[in-house]
Formats: sequence, C-alpha cells, structure tokens
Amino acid sequence: MKDVLKRAWLQRVIYAIGLIGIVFISLKNGVNFLDQESSIGISYWFFLVIPGAIALYQLIFNNKYGWFSIMCLYGFYLVWTIINIASGIEDKSDYFVLSDYLTLLLIILLLLLFGYFLYRIRPVKK
Repeated sequence: MKDVLKRAWLQRVIYAIGLIGIVFISLKNGVNFLDQESSIGISYWFFLVIPGAIALYQLIFNNKYGWFSIMCLYGFYLVWTIINIASGIEDKSDYFVLSDYLTLLLIILLLLLFGYFLYRIRPVKK
C-alpha cells in the first residue's frame, strides 16, 4: 500500500477528487452563500479559494511545495478545530453528556486519520 500511494498519477487523481469535493461542498448552497462566515469565523469564500488553489497547484505540479502548503493549511485547521471544540466543552460543560464527548473524540480521530493520509501521499520529487 505504501508504494501505491507514491505513484504520481494516483496522487493527482486524489488531488482532483479533493478539488472537485472542495468546489462541490463550497457551492452546494449557491454562490451567494460564499460571503457568509463559517462556524469558525472564516468566510466560505476562503474555504473555496485557498484549498482549491493549493489542490489545483498539486494537481498540475505535484511537488513537495504544494504538499507542504496543504499540510500547513491542514495543521492550522486542526489546531483551530481543537481549540473551538475545547472552548465549546468549557462553555457548555454542564450540559455535555458522554455521547457528546465521544462524538468530539471521533471528529478529532477522523481529522488525525486524514492528516496521516495526507502524510502518506506526499510526493517523492521536490
């Protein structure tokens, strides 16, 4: 499996799927929706433009610079999400039940699994 993810054409297919997913998710509620802010305070327009541009760059060039940009963006999103989850738990600690904590743990584990997948598809060339 390690060698399969090192193939440049497969990495490009994965980035193309990611780019299509980014565009689809960003535009599913219409273009006017892009001006609104997300739950973490970032405009949906930036959720389309920044990851979309990096995914498009990786689709075309597939090098470590684009991969590093994706990892930095992912790291920022991961830290921001964990901070928001922790503050949400702190704000509503009286009302949280065990299932809420398990759901949050599942979200964090899925984000970490996604990060591991991004790490595995890093390109070989510079």
